[in-house]
Amino acid sequence: MKINYSHQLSQSEAVNRIDELFDLLRENDQLVTDLKTEWNSDKTNVDYAFQINGQFISGQILCENNTVIFTAELPLAVRLFQNKIKNLIRERLDEVFAAR
Repeated sequence: MKINYSHQLSQSEAVNRIDELFDLLRENDQLVTDLKTEWNSDKTNVDYAFQINGQFISGQILCENNTVIFTAELPLAVRLFQNKIKNLIRERLDEVFAAR
């Protein structure tokens, strides 16, 4: 699954917002467990992994000026809900990338 998300922020601010998203998931999301993240040395790309309802999901997020590229490897059982998952991810990205 792949999502290209446009924003009006710098790369460094996009990284901060993605970190906020991970913090929100760790603190408030009842479904997401075992969330692990690892940024590359340039802090432009993050590998992530977590479980949701016992299903393991992993992927990468690439932060660029004006764009975040979100990719995920979805288990077969979860792919049936891919469009709903994309919509939920976009909603969360809208929340953390909202103007302040």
